[in-house]
Amino acid sequence: MKAGTMKVTMAAVGVAALFATAESVWAGSKWRQVAELRAVGDAKEVAVNRVCSKARVVVKEGTVAIQTFVVREGAKKTPITIARGLRKGQKFDIDLGGRKQVTGFRISDSGGGRYRLHVQ
Repeated sequence: MKAGTMKVTMAAVGVAALFATAESVWAGSKWRQVAELRAVGDAKEVAVNRVCSKARVVVKEGTVAIQTFVVREGAKKTPITIARGLRKGQKFDIDLGGRKQVTGFRISDSGGGRYRLHVQ
């Protein structure tokens, strides 16, 4: 490998690491990513199994529309109507109504974009 090619390769690796670190810091130490999803119009089940009080949708690509967000606490189900469209780079926080032992979420989405789901 030539020296010039090596410098470009190392620079690209450094930039990728910087972006990965920046996203981790941005999400904060309190936020934990639980899923990366594609909004293709079907309902998705996401296992969480932790105590949390908020969820955050972060759009990574395209457009995402979240219609409903059901919080599962064992057999108990609490639906939250979102009905909101988001574009790449946008985020949306969902208040779960206090600290809950969340076993999972059922998310109805559309739009074709890709998004990450974090909890706090």
